[in-house]
Amino acid sequence: MSDSESAAVAGWYPDPLQPGAERWWDGTAWSTATRLIAAPAVETGSPAPITSGVDSIWIWLVVLVPVLNLLRLPLMDIGGYVQAVFEATRYGRGSGQIAAVLTTWGPRFVLSSALGVVTYGLTVLFGALDWLRLRRLGVDRPFHWAWGFLSSLVYVIGRAVVIRRRTGKLSPTLWISIAVVIVVIAVSIAFTFAAVLGALQGITPIPPSGIVS
Repeated sequence: MSDSESAAVAGWYPDPLQPGAERWWDGTAWSTATRLIAAPAVETGSPAPITSGVDSIWIWLVVLVPVLNLLRLPLMDIGGYVQAVFEATRYGRGSGQIAAVLTTWGPRFVLSSALGVVTYGLTVLFGALDWLRLRRLGVDRPFHWAWGFLSSLVYVIGRAVVIRRRTGKLSPTLWISIAVVIVVIAVSIAFTFAAVLGALQGITPIPPSGIVS
């Protein structure tokens, strides 16, 4: 036993027989009690903000879902209906045509409504999958998927705002989603306008009284 060991007070000291462990010194001799030395904690600091990988396939599908609404436009015979109504109200004819158009609208309306329900459901489904993925990435309280019940644009806007606050990055899906909605609305208006214009141009005016064509 060395003089330094004899002068040491009782306590835990590095074990001379077992590196990486400590042995109890009772003030006069080493005891049989040992313990492992705990590894020093590594200072990691605050977690780094998530700045990439937040825009998965699910959010892009939410952005593109409104395009499916364009498939509903050809299902409605807008031109035929407008033409039939115009002739019935202005020229006193076309009631039979109106009935025929409305008869064909029945199954088309069902298909259009079904497609609308599918579009609505896909928005909520893809929003929920995107929300779950953001949770797995560690994003704190991401914008809830239930907002997708209002519309895809509401979810995308709210999500982009929350992602901006949580990660410091503004998702490009915000601007692309707005552009998609604008294009869908513009195409729908153009389609309806063209159908109505074509219907009006196809109406044959009744000749004046006394003139036999």
